[in-house]
Amino acid sequence: LNYKEKVENSFQQVTNPDPKLILFLITYYLYFQHWEEMIVMMETYLSEIIKDSNKSYFSLITRLADSKLTPEILSFQQRQRLESLFKQSVIPNPSETDFPYYHWGVVLEKIGSFGESLKYYQRYALIQNQSKLQNFARQRWLAVKKKQALYLQKQGEKDQAKNLEKEFNRRAKSWQIDPRKVNLTPPQ
Repeated sequence: LNYKEKVENSFQQVTNPDPKLILFLITYYLYFQHWEEMIVMMETYLSEIIKDSNKSYFSLITRLADSKLTPEILSFQQRQRLESLFKQSVIPNPSETDFPYYHWGVVLEKIGSFGESLKYYQRYALIQNQSKLQNFARQRWLAVKKKQALYLQKQGEKDQAKNLEKEFNRRAKSWQIDPRKVNLTPPQ
């Protein structure tokens, strides 16, 4: 149930909130789509969550990736605040066994940080060994590049959009991925 005032009042009575409680409140805001409150909590407490042996941090990233968050429901200012927050936080180095790393790029996509998500995915799209991470990163890199092209096309930037579309097709061909099968919607 959505009892935002009661939840917030209870939280304010705690003097030193533990990372699990902070994560609970952020998850509450995510679930009920109270985006501004979620961002304020993250701006205030993200460092505490990161300090918690990364357990709460991984859980937060997973929950954000699984949320109904989209760039369209955030204001430009909210997207910028989240992007800045994530750029300043520690992005861990992924390994095959750490599934939350897959979620990190999805979170960047969901906040509309296409430039940052492209940089993130590119790191793993170009690794030498064939892996699930590499395949995932390549698929998502292509999806983000396509979204960029579509956005520029809507803005009337047809030449730039055409160049991005060419890059999308060139990469899809070199990575042997059918461009028609690239899903623009981030996985949940």
